[in-house]
Amino acid sequence: MRNTYVLITFCLFVFHPNLMSQTKMTAASNMPRSNDKVSKRQMEYFEPGRDGPEQTWDFRYMKVLDERHVTKYYCGSDSALLYGEESDVAKKYLFRNDSLQTIGSESRLRTMTYQHPLTILSFPCSYGDTSKEEYHGTGSYCDKYVLETNGTLESKIDASGIILLNDGDTLHHVLRLHQVYSADIAQYLPYDTLFRSENRKRRVEERYQWFAHGYRYPLFETVSVTILNNHAPVTCQKLAYCFLPSDQALLKDDINEQIQKEDSLRRNQVGKQSIIHYSVSVESNAIIVRYSLDADANIVAAVCDRAGIVYSRASISDIEGSSGSLRLNRNGLKLGIYVLYLNVNGQIINDKIELK
Repeated sequence: MRNTYVLITFCLFVFHPNLMSQTKMTAASNMPRSNDKVSKRQMEYFEPGRDGPEQTWDFRYMKVLDERHVTKYYCGSDSALLYGEESDVAKKYLFRNDSLQTIGSESRLRTMTYQHPLTILSFPCSYGDTSKEEYHGTGSYCDKYVLETNGTLESKIDASGIILLNDGDTLHHVLRLHQVYSADIAQYLPYDTLFRSENRKRRVEERYQWFAHGYRYPLFETVSVTILNNHAPVTCQKLAYCFLPSDQALLKDDINEQIQKEDSLRRNQVGKQSIIHYSVSVESNAIIVRYSLDADANIVAAVCDRAGIVYSRASISDIEGSSGSLRLNRNGLKLGIYVLYLNVNGQIINDKIELK
């Protein structure tokens, strides 16, 4: 069978391109807060996947490791400064001009101060927003060496969609933030006026973060760091983390708890308006969806794998009171678990199906 690599959105949202109102991240709901303790769990690394609107990210089979990484946020003596401390490194943040900015970092051995505040994220922001900013910083290492860094930060909210969790829950209105830090770093003694080549390295950090509406901090995150010397990779590290809804619930975040309640209410109202009654059967060469309608409807059905790749689709328009069926070809599909999606006048329904 010739696989059709089509974004799930094309099939499911073809009748209602404006079904989802544009999701936005705001300072009120997504700025780090003083006294918050973000306890991320390390995961087995995974590839971030494609960009674009209305993606489906399936984390139902994620592998979570035991190790936790804790970031504590607190205000310093200057209440305008917010510190985010992880391990022995404290990053310094400012909130200014509707933007989250960093002015540097410090640890027991290392300090770094940026010449100008570096904007991490500007609020409000939504899918498609991009920015690029240069930065320059100086500091010290072991009170002996001078540190210099010159680089760029490129940011883009490059994808939107839904997240499937291993507890059966589905998170809607998800935005993915993609950031790339590229910097030349020099370390030298104060009297070493000629920067020797071995003292200069290039550091490239690529970070993806998944933010869901109603949750302050990223639920999932991947980080890839590569150190290059003379354009050749010296080290490369790839990590992944999760900060799940059950963990974020411990933060007592009134603003986001209210958002979650409102989102749940809206989804329940949509669910009560369902106009289709259906059943699914798996036959030797097809998946059959039999239905009856309480109102006129446009129906789109799609069979997808866990990555959101569409392998088969069918559509029909029918009238109130009618019954019928949709046939989705399963020839060439490997045995295993798939997801059947139905779009009925813009209402999205999904079912897990198993091909044996």
